[in-house]
Amino acid sequence: MKARDFGDFISTFADLLHDASADRQSEAWRSLVPVFQASPSANVSELCKIIRTMEMPSGGSGPTIKELVSLIPSIKSCFARQAKKSLIDDLTRLSETLSPFSDATIEGFVQAALEALSRPKKARATQSSVPSEELVEKYRRELLAALGDEVRFPEIFEALKRDKAVRVSEAKELASRIADITTKTKKEALIAIWDRHAAVLGQRARARATGNRTAA
Repeated sequence: MKARDFGDFISTFADLLHDASADRQSEAWRSLVPVFQASPSANVSELCKIIRTMEMPSGGSGPTIKELVSLIPSIKSCFARQAKKSLIDDLTRLSETLSPFSDATIEGFVQAALEALSRPKKARATQSSVPSEELVEKYRRELLAALGDEVRFPEIFEALKRDKAVRVSEAKELASRIADITTKTKKEALIAIWDRHAAVLGQRARARATGNRTAA
């Protein structure tokens, strides 16, 4: 679906919310419209791909992205039978794209998105290859603290795999810092991270076995 058409839908939906006296939600959704007006002829999928390369926006005031994300399932349910499949697909895509930015203000998010969309394509490619230090450090601390924990580590690892904000660059940097291994793809990086955990479990198992034999 073209961004201009998706933006028109959001604007119409904002009008509906206003008529229903849901003014806060109306203004929140209307604030998102400029993102889709920035590149009207692009597909929504293209815009979402660029937005996913952004770091967590800071600043701004007012409602957060979380308020938008929480309403998307209801929008999809409401329009599922009447709307074109492309609209429902793009609503799903929007939800997945916005979710990593849930705690950001809509104001801060929109500003960051407009800046990202205005960059030349070559500059965006360069930006996307630079890992987010904040995100890498967050998962590094959590994963290292949980190494060898058969319950906690898999939980953090699954969250890492599902996190849309973790791109190839972040995954490769994590593999380097946690497993001291250079990887080429996100899949290789995740395997390296898990193997470090498995190695710790194996070392502990061997230590217990050796200890038991010594005691005997």
